[in-house]
Amino acid sequence: MVRHFSHIVSATSSSWDTLSRREREVAMLIANGMTNKEAARALDISPRTVETQRANLMAKLQIRGVAQLVRYVTFVGVMERHCDGRG
Repeated sequence: MVRHFSHIVSATSSSWDTLSRREREVAMLIANGMTNKEAARALDISPRTVETQRANLMAKLQIRGVAQLVRYVTFVGVMERHCDGRG
């Protein structure tokens, strides 16, 4: 069981690392409930750029919907806090 869990953590971490800084920002904003327009305003970029970044990050992570994205971002955040000794 522990071996399986460590494999998931490793795969998740390496997948997150393939994203650009902007893709990670978009992922976090969308996962926190923002629309593309709201994320665009928060990042001072166009909504179309957010749509492109979102499509790219979801393809890289092989995620098909917002619910999966929320779970993924939550898991990565929890793991980062745990690994940094904050959780």
